[in-house]
Amino acid sequence: YPDDDAGRDRAVADMNRSLAALRPRLAIAFGDLAIPPAEVRRMSRDDEARGRGGYREPPVYYVDLKAIRARPSWTLPSVAFHETAPGHGLQASMQSPDPARQRWFGVYSEAWATYAEQLAADLGAYADDPLGEIGSLHWRLFRQAGVIADTGQGALGWSVERAAAEMREVQGRDIAFATIAADAARMRAQPGVFAAQGLGALEIARLRPRETARWPAFHRAILADGPWPCAMLAAVAKGGSR
Repeated sequence: YPDDDAGRDRAVADMNRSLAALRPRLAIAFGDLAIPPAEVRRMSRDDEARGRGGYREPPVYYVDLKAIRARPSWTLPSVAFHETAPGHGLQASMQSPDPARQRWFGVYSEAWATYAEQLAADLGAYADDPLGEIGSLHWRLFRQAGVIADTGQGALGWSVERAAAEMREVQGRDIAFATIAADAARMRAQPGVFAAQGLGALEIARLRPRETARWPAFHRAILADGPWPCAMLAAVAKGGSR
């Protein structure tokens, strides 16, 4: 997109177009569950100038497009799905108010939203958008590179530089507003978090039934009364004890 107002407006319009196209297909995954509204907007020029990252004020996600030339069009549909519906926006609408559960919130929320990116692809979000599908696959590489680099630093004694090199080997170029080097440094400061998020998303995908007719009940179980610790997801999905 061009680095101007027109380019940013077009990026936001394209993200909202992706959300609107996916919305009718969400019934396959969620049945008659009420899906909250979802919208992407530009953040204010002041927020952009200050370098504020993307943020949510449900049902709106304000996307960070300050460095728009570093965020190609094919990277953005997955961001919309991750941040709104079926990602964070849907998950937050079913969040338990129990304060005792909030200690699991960060990992659970990111695991669900990362899984939601894959779910959107599985529902056909990229049937007519091959570049968007490339972006979706790139984001999956990004998540798995995080698992590798986090585990390498926390369990194998890798340096930040080694972790960043391993991430670059898996995912190639930077894909998010944060650089690979910055992500590797964050992992060192928060050991285990990135690995838990990525592995949690894989666990939800692993547990999902093959038959699409069973998807609505499965997704309701995973979302209802969350957040859950990832170790409990299998029991939750089977209607086990909480």
